[in-house]
Amino acid sequence: MHFRFLMGSVLLTSLLCLSTAHAQINREPVGAFIGAGVSAGAARIAAPGEQTTVGMTGRARVGMMLNALTGFDLEGSMNFGGQRNLFIGSLSAGLTHFVTEGGLFTRGGLGVMHLTKAIDNGREDTGAALDATVGYRFLLNHERTASLEARIQYGFMERDNVTIAGLGIATTWF
Repeated sequence: MHFRFLMGSVLLTSLLCLSTAHAQINREPVGAFIGAGVSAGAARIAAPGEQTTVGMTGRARVGMMLNALTGFDLEGSMNFGGQRNLFIGSLSAGLTHFVTEGGLFTRGGLGVMHLTKAIDNGREDTGAALDATVGYRFLLNHERTASLEARIQYGFMERDNVTIAGLGIATTWF
């Protein structure tokens, strides 16, 4: 009887130690981070001479995960490809929320967007921008993650309204 109790105690202690070690190795990262991403999609410019272009968007961001579920960041993005005569850049401050630790997340941001058209005598336009992202994050190790993301941006400008939508990948270092 004492032998069974002793073996059961050893087994239970071993399982608890293993689960604690697994949780420490695979814990969600918190603290300061830098990240980069790329997405493919389309940009639609609603203005006189409305146009839609397909291209890529590159993004970079710095931020802080406050805990395993909530973080904030500053993100810059640049839309390129498609038409050589068009540049769209944006800078936004955002808030990220994870539905559970890791996995599914949403991000919302508010900032500025700048549009330059090489046609129309190099016309430029700047205004407010909103962006939203839904994604799924994978933990690669205790200091690096990767994510799959669906993203949309909308820019409100004096002469142009811009919508950019795309699917992409991103990585983050903590």
